[in-house]
This record gives sequence, structure tokens and C-alpha cells, in this order.
Amino acid sequence: MSKHYFICGLLLLALAGIHPSVSMGESPAPTSAKYRLTRQGVAGLESPGWVFIIVTPEGYPWVATSAKLHWLIEQAVPAKATLEWAPGCKRIGGEPLDTAEEQEALKAFCLQRGIKLVTIPDTAEEVVKREAAKPVAKLADDPPAAFTLPEFSAVFTVACQPHSAALPRYFDDTSLLALYPHLKPSRVTMAVGGKRVWQSGVIVTKDKKCLFWKTCSNLFIAIDTADNTFYFAKEPEVRIE
Repeated sequence: MSKHYFICGLLLLALAGIHPSVSMGESPAPTSAKYRLTRQGVAGLESPGWVFIIVTPEGYPWVATSAKLHWLIEQAVPAKATLEWAPGCKRIGGEPLDTAEEQEALKAFCLQRGIKLVTIPDTAEEVVKREAAKPVAKLADDPPAAFTLPEFSAVFTVACQPHSAALPRYFDDTSLLALYPHLKPSRVTMAVGGKRVWQSGVIVTKDKKCLFWKTCSNLFIAIDTADNTFYFAKEPEVRIE
């Protein structure tokens, strides 16, 4: 019998060595990990839509629709972590999590899970710095002098290529004719990564020559020739965001 108790005692000591003891009621050590929550619009839908993205400290992104935000937080963010909410400064209207009531409700939800929610507003200075840091794709060097638009008096008509009513229209015949006398060679630059919808059309001169133009803004037109593309606007330099 004594041998039996001796063996049991050895087993208990072995198990105690394998599994470190934990005091009852002792909380896990708090973590300083920071997670970033952002909101992103979804293009191509009939009505505006958004998804939420949580990026872990390791850079791994979790993505879910706005209706699944609570589920997303439950899956991606552990207790004792900090969740930084960066809503951004640009609005088109109807964005989820954009009212004080919605943000207070989310803060309460996070608090129930032991998560600290911190809102990071974009100040005007931060917006200027971020916009200035965007890479820029140069569409044209200094405007070449080898090509000029026909004089306004030589223009017979202008026309816009018909396209879907759902797509942006930067010009119609009347507005392009009104802008035409003010157009001059211009340098056009465009922020990298933006989604562009192009409109095109034709300029017909009185001697029956045709110039085909295109644009993705109401600030300039571009003329394609066999050798180059030339840009014209009211201003000598134009930047398209």
C-alpha cells in the first residue's frame, strides 16, 4: 500500500513539473498590441457599399462587410489589445460607423470584450502631408510646341462619344465649346492608383479635319497624334486626384 502511495506521489510531482501552476484569479499579462480598423468603399455596386478592414500588428488584413463588423472584431482582435479606428476625412454620405452614436456603441462593444477602442481623426495637417506623399504619375512632360489646337474660329463643331448614362460625363458639346477658346498647352499629372473613367470625342474643323480627344476630368482634354499625346487646359499645370 505504501508503495502505491509513493508511486502516485511521483506521478503528481511529474505532472506539476510539466504544467506550471496558475494562481486562481490571476489575469493574463496585458498586451500592448495595436490593431488598425479602417473603412473602404466598394466600387461597381448600384448603391454605395463599404467593407471594414482590420490589420494586425503583423500586417495581416481581416476583411468583412459593414454588417459583420462585430464578428470581424471578435475574430481578429484579442482581449487587452488596442483597436485604432481611422475613419479618414473624405465622405460621400451614408458611410457606416460615421455617427457619434454608432461609435459609442462600438466602443461599448469593444469594452465588453476587453478591447480599448481609440479613434484617430485626420487633422488638416495630416491630410496635407498624406496627399503630398502620394506618388505621382506624370502624363506629359513640358508641353511640346510641335502641336497646337486649331483656332476657335476654324472649328466647325465638337462632339462627345455617346456612352452609358451611368458613367461620368465631363463635357457635353456646349460645355466643351465654351471651354475651347481658353485651352492652351498644359502639363497634366495624376495621382497613382485612382480609378479613372475616360470620355472621348472629336473636334471637326471647317477644312474637314478631325482631332480625337479624350479626358478623365472637366479640367483638360488630351489629343492623340501619331507621334505623341498632347494635353490642353485653362491652366499651365493640372493635377488630377
